Amino acid sequence: MVFQVITGGSRWGPNGDMHIVRGTFGPEQSFADEIRQACMKTNQLAIEAIVTTARSPQKGPARIISFSKSISRRNFTLAQQDDGLVLRLQTSETDKNGIDFKLAPLEPGQPHHVLVTYQPGELICYVDGVLASESEFETGTFEDWKEYSLLFGNEQSGGDRYWEGFLEAVAIYNRFVKPDEAKRKYLAAREIIARRQTIATSVVKAEMLTKDAPPAPEAIAPYRRALVVNRYKIKESADPGQIGQTVQVAEWALLDAAIPASYELAQIGALRTLELQPYESHPQLESERMVSDTPSLDEALFYDVASGQ
Repeated sequence: MVFQVITGGSRWGPNGDMHIVRGTFGPEQSFADEIRQACMKTNQLAIEAIVTTARSPQKGPARIISFSKSISRRNFTLAQQDDGLVLRLQTSETDKNGIDFKLAPLEPGQPHHVLVTYQPGELICYVDGVLASESEFETGTFEDWKEYSLLFGNEQSGGDRYWEGFLEAVAIYNRFVKPDEAKRKYLAAREIIARRQTIATSVVKAEMLTKDAPPAPEAIAPYRRALVVNRYKIKESADPGQIGQTVQVAEWALLDAAIPASYELAQIGALRTLELQPYESHPQLESERMVSDTPSLDEALFYDVASGQ
């Protein structure tokens, strides 16, 4: 899948996943058009993804995958409401906003393999290979589906209905998925999750010693995101060995061609809460623009995974 746009604070995660932070990932419109045409021929649908919600509750419902035009016009939306997964599906038997289905609870920070599948008269949701919910209520077709946009993390003209979390291995099918196939897909997703390395995380309070200026967007075009490397002295940590250390921290100073408010407000000498992980554990950052006036071989380099939020 080719992404045409990445907006807001969204960026890539360490596992090739979409790290969605008050923004969206948007594939080329041709993908949405192909999905619409295929599903209209069969009147069947399956949505598959590995979903990791960053927090609970989220409201809106907060749009995870939305094939829609606005908050009241859609083909479908997979979303989170409070601590649960929901589907809003538009058929020939509903209005343009679709009908809501409550699917399953989501545990924050835990990757879940989600598969939701529909054919007229049957809607089923599997979470981690287990049947989570089913309904025989809706019997409509997709004859009224429109040429809307497919977005991950919000929807077109969606207002403040952002979803925050990690999303990967997204697949959308124009067919109903039966239980044996749903189980196989879960086992494949479990293998993907099992191959990941656990990344050590330290939440610290640190004094900002330096602050690099964000680059001008026009100076780094066509890039729209940039990291800077600043120096900090750790003042508080659950690991006593870290206290007093001076470290380098890569953090977001430009996202979607704008300076994040958290970075704009940061001041030298102030204590900041940082969520540090080893920089080398984030290979996706090698393709990002980085600006640094303070590189040092003597100080450890970390990535603040909470920066830009």
